[in-house]
Amino acid sequence: MDVLYRTFHEGESAPRFNLGSRYSTRIDGYDTVFRLTVDNLFDQRYWRDAGEYMGDNYLFQGAPLTARLSASINF
Repeated sequence: MDVLYRTFHEGESAPRFNLGSRYSTRIDGYDTVFRLTVDNLFDQRYWRDAGEYMGDNYLFQGAPLTARLSASINF
């Protein structure tokens, strides 16, 4: 299993960590890759963006802990 990336975001009220990994194998003769990605690993609450549109100020809350699992098969 390989760790693909680890990111750290600064400039927010709390640090936010993302993690990804992959596992490569062969299943029935086909190259197969499983990937697991976790965003906001420690489920930190944060404001993703602050903006202004036509005089209105607004904030967007950042995404909570999100995990994705995928598989790719080459045939």
